[in-house]
Amino acid sequence: MEARQGQPRSVGKDHGTGGKILPPWVPVDESKTEQGFVLNIRETFGFIKCADRSGTMFFHISELLDSEGEHVNCGLDETLFDFVAVGAEVEFKVQENPARSGQNCAARVKPLPKGTVKMEEISTERFKGTVERELRGAGFMKQLSQAYGGRIAYNPLGAQDGTATEHIDFEGADLSSDSSYSPAVGDEVEFNIKVRRKDSLKQACNISILNRCDRKNHPSRVDNLEFQKKDGERLKGLVSFLEGDHGFIRATDEGASIFFNFSEVQGDAEAIGINTCVEFTVSFDPKVKRRCARNVSVLPVGSIRGKAMDQERSRGCVQKTSSLEFTTNSYIDGTISILGGEGQKEHIPYSAKDVNDRQVILSVGDEVEFTVEKDEDRTLKRAINIVRTRAAEVELHVGNIGVLKPKFGFIKCANTNEDLFFHFSNLQGMDSKDLTVGMTVEFNITVDPRSNRPVASHVKKAAEGVSAFVIQTEEMLSGTCIEPLKYSKGQSKENGVAFGIIEYVDPKTGESRQVPFSHGDLVDVRLNPRLDEVVLFHLAKARYGDGKERAAEITLLPVAAKVQTLKDGFGFLRLLPEEEDSKKNFFFHFSEVQDGVQLNVGDEVECVLVMNPRNEELNARKVIRTKVALDVPRRPREIKFAGKGFGNLAVRLAKGPDGTKGFSIGRGKAVPSVQED
Repeated sequence: MEARQGQPRSVGKDHGTGGKILPPWVPVDESKTEQGFVLNIRETFGFIKCADRSGTMFFHISELLDSEGEHVNCGLDETLFDFVAVGAEVEFKVQENPARSGQNCAARVKPLPKGTVKMEEISTERFKGTVERELRGAGFMKQLSQAYGGRIAYNPLGAQDGTATEHIDFEGADLSSDSSYSPAVGDEVEFNIKVRRKDSLKQACNISILNRCDRKNHPSRVDNLEFQKKDGERLKGLVSFLEGDHGFIRATDEGASIFFNFSEVQGDAEAIGINTCVEFTVSFDPKVKRRCARNVSVLPVGSIRGKAMDQERSRGCVQKTSSLEFTTNSYIDGTISILGGEGQKEHIPYSAKDVNDRQVILSVGDEVEFTVEKDEDRTLKRAINIVRTRAAEVELHVGNIGVLKPKFGFIKCANTNEDLFFHFSNLQGMDSKDLTVGMTVEFNITVDPRSNRPVASHVKKAAEGVSAFVIQTEEMLSGTCIEPLKYSKGQSKENGVAFGIIEYVDPKTGESRQVPFSHGDLVDVRLNPRLDEVVLFHLAKARYGDGKERAAEITLLPVAAKVQTLKDGFGFLRLLPEEEDSKKNFFFHFSEVQDGVQLNVGDEVECVLVMNPRNEELNARKVIRTKVALDVPRRPREIKFAGKGFGNLAVRLAKGPDGTKGFSIGRGKAVPSVQED
């Protein structure tokens, strides 16, 4: 029998009641009291997240105090879970723990009222500033709260002249809860300042946007920033576009076009034509708020080599839009498709900076007219001097919200089998707090220029009575997953949506059919069906478009099992009926037990088996008790004593040499009796 003796500990080596060498007792530092939150607990120990220093602090149940400052007395079957909860606010003293290689541990841990401990101090004063650097790290599928690297310029003294004297960083988690828009460079914001308690680091928080910068009329879009540092310089280029009394010059070195008026041409303006070599001076025109070409003079033919423009204008359709990256003031190329000479479609790149009217933002499907720029060897082509001739007609789509995450979600589109991504910044006439899974919405489909994938934009709530799908079957159908959820080519969990296929037999015709499904069609997104696994589902049909069918409200087929073993917080099940060749136990966690039922060994349950991606083993989930086992007295694993004279003493019951539980009646083989003569 082995005993475990708690506090108090004597100075020097103490072999204790069980022969175990205990480390010497170390005095507690009474000079300072620290605070923190209970981060994690076990039966007899836990960890505290410190508010005054980095890292965590270990503490033992013997150091736990009650509200009166007295040591807590543990009962026979009481553990740390009975006295403190995760997230509880506590104060403690710091003590060196020889048993943990001299690391500090918490002593005299005392609970505090809720709201006492503050990890950071937040100012009551609101400050105003301008976003100087946008958030980074929030990609196509990543949450905005995970973004980082933002910076705000502000004046801490609140000067009215707009002078910014200090800078402060912020993250996506620092945005106000009602903000679904990531601040852009130039946005005016209002915020509080939080000071982290452990290192006095300042950071902006509770950020709300006062005024958004006009992206359509942003200086990067209106003015020719390619020529910003060229004011007063003489540059060379080729005339690429002419219309009426004005035109555009394609600068050779800058690779951008600049506006000019015929009144600025020195000499005969009629000599100006497409591909005419010219020299000009860059100058800012305050009337139109953009840089223009002045003092344009004609150069001899052949003075500029390397580039050439087609004499005739071409027509095409925008296939992929070009976007402006505000953080770097650079453009991401888009694509225009033109009809080739033999009826073949040819794709040519373009940039938003090459649109003649910088305030025009092209969309997918817009018809445009442009000039083709070619290299000297005529192999590389590019569309420049683009003019939109007809805007695309926007088709309105209908669907149901299938998945909601912080700051974004996915919509089950009635017209396609795809689940479309949407960001909360694209909501119209509604707040993100009003969104619910299953809500019917109307939206447009656009192509994201960074991922080149279709996404939902201009999302708004559908009118009353409008529904995207209608359930076709009253009773649930049974089918088999012949293709589990997987991501399309070029997609991943961070930037894609998984799709699968279920095969079932039509109850009316008896024919075998297949229907698609996605994460949004699962009753519980954790219960992903595996290959050849039987599932239950309803058949849904789209009201709009081509009326495609899909599986909806999918759930796994439950199986019967029996509780075999119960541990601290988890247990193991065995499927029913029990067979000699199938005695594998399946792990389950107490959090998966439904309705708060406390299971006992021998109870019969229903559950679903789900593959654990960590160890690729089946675990039981959605555990529901169906039959209660007979109330058989159970032998405890150990007996605990508490009180004066005991401290914290736990006696573990002995087991026999063959692993059986103690000296129970009938254990082992009977000893033959001795017959007396």
